[in-house]
Amino acid sequence: MKIVNMSDNRYSREEIKILRNRTKKSKPQSGDHDGSPLPDDRDDHRQALLEFKSMFNGSSPPNQFLYFSDSLASWNTSSSCCDWDVVTCSTELPSSPVESLILNGIAASSSTKVLIPLFRIKSLKKLVISDNHMQGELPLKGFANLTRLVYLEMSDNLLNGSIPTELLQLRNLQHLDLDMNSLDGTLSSEVGSLVSLRYLGLGGNRFSGEIPMDIGNLTRLQELYLYTNQFSGRIPKSIGNLRELQILNLPYNSLSSDIPSEIGNLINLTDLNLAGNKLTGIIPSEVGLMKNLMGLNLQNNSLSSEIPIEIGNLYNLSDLYLNDNKLTGVIPTSIGNLVNLLRFTLYNNKLTGEIPKSTERLVNLRSFDVTNNFISGEFPLGLFEIEVLWDLFLGGNKFNWTNSAGMKPKASLRWLSLKSCGIVGSIPNWLANQTNLEVLDLSGNELEGMIPSWFSELCIAKVLLSDNRLRGSLPPRLFQSKCLELLDITNNSFIGELPDIISDESNIRYLFLRHNNFSGSLPKSMSRLQRLEVLDLSMNNFSGYQAPEMVGLWYVDLSSNKFSGDVGMSFGSSVDTLRLSKNNFSGPLPSNLINMTNLRYLELHSNKITGELPDFLSQITTLEILILRDNLLTGTNLHVLANLTKLRILDLSGNELMGNIPSAFGNFSGMVETSDSITDGSGEIGDASLRATVTTSGITLTWKSSTQTLPSKTLNIYSVLDLSRNHFSGKIPPSLGSLKGLKSLNFSRNKFSGEIPLSFGGLKGLESLDLSHNNLSGAIPKTLENLKELTKLDISNNELIGQIPVGGQMGTLNDADSYANNSGLCGIQIQVSCEESTEGGNEEIKEDDPWVSSVQSWCLLSDTGMGPTNANQRQQNPLPATSRLSVHDRLGSRANNPAPPLQIQQEPIVPPEQVNPQLPARVIGNFQQQEEQNWVKPRVSVQDRLSEATGEHNPQERRAPRRAVNSQQYVTQEQVDKRIKELFDAQIHAGRNSYTRLQKSPLEQELLNEEVPTNFHTPKIQKSRGQTLWSMCKNFKILWVCIQHLTIFSVISSRPVYKEMLTTRTNTTTSTLEWAMADELKPEDMDMSERMGVTLKKYVPLKAIPIPYKGISSAEDSTKAGQ
Repeated sequence: MKIVNMSDNRYSREEIKILRNRTKKSKPQSGDHDGSPLPDDRDDHRQALLEFKSMFNGSSPPNQFLYFSDSLASWNTSSSCCDWDVVTCSTELPSSPVESLILNGIAASSSTKVLIPLFRIKSLKKLVISDNHMQGELPLKGFANLTRLVYLEMSDNLLNGSIPTELLQLRNLQHLDLDMNSLDGTLSSEVGSLVSLRYLGLGGNRFSGEIPMDIGNLTRLQELYLYTNQFSGRIPKSIGNLRELQILNLPYNSLSSDIPSEIGNLINLTDLNLAGNKLTGIIPSEVGLMKNLMGLNLQNNSLSSEIPIEIGNLYNLSDLYLNDNKLTGVIPTSIGNLVNLLRFTLYNNKLTGEIPKSTERLVNLRSFDVTNNFISGEFPLGLFEIEVLWDLFLGGNKFNWTNSAGMKPKASLRWLSLKSCGIVGSIPNWLANQTNLEVLDLSGNELEGMIPSWFSELCIAKVLLSDNRLRGSLPPRLFQSKCLELLDITNNSFIGELPDIISDESNIRYLFLRHNNFSGSLPKSMSRLQRLEVLDLSMNNFSGYQAPEMVGLWYVDLSSNKFSGDVGMSFGSSVDTLRLSKNNFSGPLPSNLINMTNLRYLELHSNKITGELPDFLSQITTLEILILRDNLLTGTNLHVLANLTKLRILDLSGNELMGNIPSAFGNFSGMVETSDSITDGSGEIGDASLRATVTTSGITLTWKSSTQTLPSKTLNIYSVLDLSRNHFSGKIPPSLGSLKGLKSLNFSRNKFSGEIPLSFGGLKGLESLDLSHNNLSGAIPKTLENLKELTKLDISNNELIGQIPVGGQMGTLNDADSYANNSGLCGIQIQVSCEESTEGGNEEIKEDDPWVSSVQSWCLLSDTGMGPTNANQRQQNPLPATSRLSVHDRLGSRANNPAPPLQIQQEPIVPPEQVNPQLPARVIGNFQQQEEQNWVKPRVSVQDRLSEATGEHNPQERRAPRRAVNSQQYVTQEQVDKRIKELFDAQIHAGRNSYTRLQKSPLEQELLNEEVPTNFHTPKIQKSRGQTLWSMCKNFKILWVCIQHLTIFSVISSRPVYKEMLTTRTNTTTSTLEWAMADELKPEDMDMSERMGVTLKKYVPLKAIPIPYKGISSAEDSTKAGQ
């Protein structure tokens, strides 16, 4: 018995009737097998079909949705193939050859090789072999035998490769359906040879390239389906030749440019679908010529300009989709002519003006959507008078709405969206009569007052009231509704406790109460919400120690409340996302987390979680996001996380964790590359088909040295590893270099030692790297030049040495603070030269030397009694033969005056026997006077000059070699004092004149941007411009910018020139800031204070110059305070 699915629309009623009425004949009849030898062609056909059966991998498809049951069971050697199921033989020819095979849905899997026996049946006119999971490429040879083939359907298989040329040469073929396969490559121009074709279905494949112009040769074509491929380029103008075409279906490709005007030639077209492409330009007015058109879909393109008025000529149009374009202008009044229009969508465009009154004539309109445009004017009350209107979306426009309008709509609406329509006052009372409402969106308005009591009586499935000014408590009966599935009242002013009368019959699935003023504990009756899937109660004042058991949840957000006690809440095994941050939870991590077998996102930051990382964490292998920062976690067992290979965001910052980083962290596959298929369990939640969705809150992380909230919709592109503000030690494992998808790596404020791994050059996607405040040593790896995405780098406060790499992004990271307090670093970024020593002989300085052209060499200004300048000291610490640049030569580049060619002079090393004893001051003075007249002066560097003032000068210290040149002028001590005083004035006042005078000057280069002792390191002048003293002190690590009249550095007040400045500032400053000693306030204290919301008046880093208490001004007392 043949079982035919009458609901299937692939076959006509006549075909199904023939198949049903065919039964096995009890007696041989004329033309059938009667025991005599079979004709040659029928016998060959039977053998071919039996061979086909043997090659077919039997069994039924998984869905069991068959057009026939046991379709091939009747195929055997004892009967004629014309008596077999799904086989039809010709009644016109004496030999009754096979001419039709309907073989769809008969196997769960097969290969294209099964087609080879069928190629022997040359009489075949119709072959249907769709929905058989047939895999592989179509045979290149064999189709040429099927010259009589008229109908070929091979859709819904797993075919790949290209279409064979032999298939495209079947001139009698009228129906070709290869939809829903994986065919690829370009569509051959040979397709134009199928001149008899009336149906061409190539949708749902992977074809690319342009649609060939030869498609215009198919002048008999009636239906063309090329949807969901990768076709690009223009729609060929030859498409206008297909005058018999009724359906043109090209959506979801990459077609570009404008819609050809020749499309107006398709006067028989009933359905035109070009949605989801990259079409630009205007909608051609010629569309108005296609008066038989019933469906026009141009959504999701980049079409611009106005909607043509000729569109009003399409009297038969029932569906018009123009949404998600860039259309401008007004809605044409001719729209009112489309009296048969059922669905009209214009959302997400740039339309202006008013909704025309003519829309009131659309008496058959079922759905109208103009969301997110710039439409203004009076609220379109006439639309509410269309009795058959079901769905009305008007949100995101600029209507003039008054709630006092006495509306009595005739429409019985099903979905109503008035989102962001400027509605003021209370919830409109006329909604009480909309008893068929399923979706109501009034979010983003200025609604006030309480939710009316009648609201609970409506059987609404989805209610969105977020972002209003509603207040009061929730109606108790709201949660007893059998209809309510989604309730979103986020960002209002509701107060009180949740009602404890939730019904067992409640169907609530999504509950969003975020950002209100709800308080109290969660009612026990919430456990009756058996269908609840999403619960967001964040940013309220809920409290209590336990929550009711809710086992069906998959998204839970209780963050930013006042819950306390152990984290003992039970949400069942289905939880995907659990967010409990910013509460008062304490104690260890709960062991019931192990029961959440689907948990991917766990956020518990900013609580008081104690103890070590538990061993059971290693068993939650589904975790992708783990955020435990700012708790009280301790211990060294970081290895328990090594098994969580899917982690892509791990934040353990701000704890008391210790030990080494396991090398197995390099196996975090979630950080190797980010995948669009990975989501964070949030984003948009709700019913997308109803456009009733809610966006969940993002995730807060330290991103590029600042606290930022990453949007939940795009969280899948981020990969973060943050272990900062702990006590981790040891070397950073090189295996972390395999995390190529990592976007942010933060190991700051730990105790890491050793070198920065060379493998970090493999972090191709890294955008932010923070290794500051550790004990890292060695050189900065040159491999960091490979990090093309790096935009934020902080390696300050380490023990790094050598030249900073300049290639790639490293050449653009010029913030000196990023490298501060690494006494051995040099490079263009911090404008400190890296002097290269030579062995014997002079070093040649070329004119294109970058250190000369960028004015970044040191100035050595020798002077008797200052620094290691006497012969004894130089003999104890001999310098190689080097070259030096003077301040004069550097200043010579100002005003675009190039410096004269540099003359290199070797500095001789004085033998011990020629060293003179220390001379009296009078002799030194005479020597200096004579030297000024005749000789090149000995010079002292600014570094030596300042180091003497700090008391840190060490004559025994071996200094790096420096360059020197002959110069007939030098800068005196008084000039240096004067220039330093100018800098102090500029920094104290941050005045425009001082700033303008000093900005980018050689003086700034000399005294601010060169490497000086740690205590005198300072940010650039321009950073202090226009800022308050507190802002400067807050942002800078070293406090040159924080000079005050009673808080001058002790090293400054010891010199006369600074004492004068001290007196000058005493009567002019008005600051009342208090200062703290460096040893009384640590950076860790500052971080904790900021977390606790305490604003400190002053913060002094550990490595800053000691600052005296308020009131200390003498040099002696200042020195004591500094000690």
